[in-house]
Amino acid sequence: MAASTGYRRILIVPPTAALPLVYGGSHEAFWAPIVGCFLLLTALFIWLDRSFTVAVPSRRCRWFVMLLLLIPLLQIIPLPASWLRVLSPTRAAHLGQAGAVIGLGLFPNTLSYVPLNTLFQGLFWAFLAGFALLLRGALEDRRTRIWYCNLLLAIGTLEACYGLLQVLIPSLGVLGDTAASSGFARGTFINRDHYAAYLGLLWPLLLGYVMSFPQAGADASRRRHANIQVMREQTRHKQILFGFLIGLILLALFFSASRGAILSSMVAATLFVVLSGTRRRAALAAVAGCWLVMLVYGGILGFDEIVARFNTLDTGAEGRFQIWREAWIQVSDHPLTGTGLGSFHEVYRIYQGHLPETMYTRHAHNDYLQLAAEIGLPAGIGVMLMIWACWWRSALRVFRTRFACRPEQRYVAAGALAGTAAVLLHSWLEFNWQMAAIALQLVAGFVLIQTLSADQPHA
Repeated sequence: MAASTGYRRILIVPPTAALPLVYGGSHEAFWAPIVGCFLLLTALFIWLDRSFTVAVPSRRCRWFVMLLLLIPLLQIIPLPASWLRVLSPTRAAHLGQAGAVIGLGLFPNTLSYVPLNTLFQGLFWAFLAGFALLLRGALEDRRTRIWYCNLLLAIGTLEACYGLLQVLIPSLGVLGDTAASSGFARGTFINRDHYAAYLGLLWPLLLGYVMSFPQAGADASRRRHANIQVMREQTRHKQILFGFLIGLILLALFFSASRGAILSSMVAATLFVVLSGTRRRAALAAVAGCWLVMLVYGGILGFDEIVARFNTLDTGAEGRFQIWREAWIQVSDHPLTGTGLGSFHEVYRIYQGHLPETMYTRHAHNDYLQLAAEIGLPAGIGVMLMIWACWWRSALRVFRTRFACRPEQRYVAAGALAGTAAVLLHSWLEFNWQMAAIALQLVAGFVLIQTLSADQPHA
């Protein structure tokens, strides 16, 4: 069993660490090698160690994942023309017009306008499901949870330092992109809003991890050390260092000047204090300490650009409203089955009216709306409700059992819940789910929440 746990740690590294650091984009050409490496390592470790197992999810979770993976499969299967007329009349009309041009009439075809994109996106969903199973099995081991949080802290610190360098050196670009950063923090992400969303997902979880140190240090001192006071001092120093690093992550988030991510982080801070349990003062002091580091160093660098961004809230809002209005027309034309997973940027060109013909947008700037456009209203609403129901169910369980669970469970679970809530809220204004690195970390956050919630006593 120890060998299997060690293998799972290795499997976590390629997707979790390499993906955001190599490229913070959504193109298949960049995340496909990571997925391929993950699958090859999984097959190798299963062959080397026959005791290598994966966590078995609950029946409800299995049904949800099966239905999710069934959606893209149904969208790429050729259907008879009579079925297309019932399920997607607009798609049938377009195919009929195309068939009339070549003299074939309406012929069997897929519900998806771009079946290849739907296939690739469906495979990525399958990868996320497989990664979640392996991660759940690995995080059941406490030492692996510590190792995983340390890995995330290292990634977040590297991203923060790179982003702050872009603030100090505006000519510094992004890996894989020669364009200047314009004085805003973007790290390895092309879009600074996604960079801010990624950091907003990490910092509450890392803060919860740091706050779980005192209890862990006390336990270790009783087992191995006679001098408990020395051990507590060492733990306190480690907390201060890690808290400073989390402050840098928050500072980089602010200097991305992403208004949605900043507001979502404020909501996340409030949620963390509420869900953290019995020691509310300690949680509030920890949050205040991290924000103090951010404010002190931010005051040195200057918040002028960020304040200016909030003074022009209407900038960009009109463009988003136009995209949402046109995307809703796309949803209205394909209400039952959508246009196909991963097909939004191709089909939207038919509906865009506020942009010149030489320009187009790849995303709806609203993950929920784009999901409904791609898979249809019934499936889209069902997926949204399941995601938020899972979050609320876990949050209520953590809140009700805050007096009985261990500090590690209480603080880390509260941090993971706060971070995932920040991204889910920010996704009403951005397309965070379309970024492979953010989608991967969001799934990992939910897996961590479920792992910690399963160990807690029932309310």
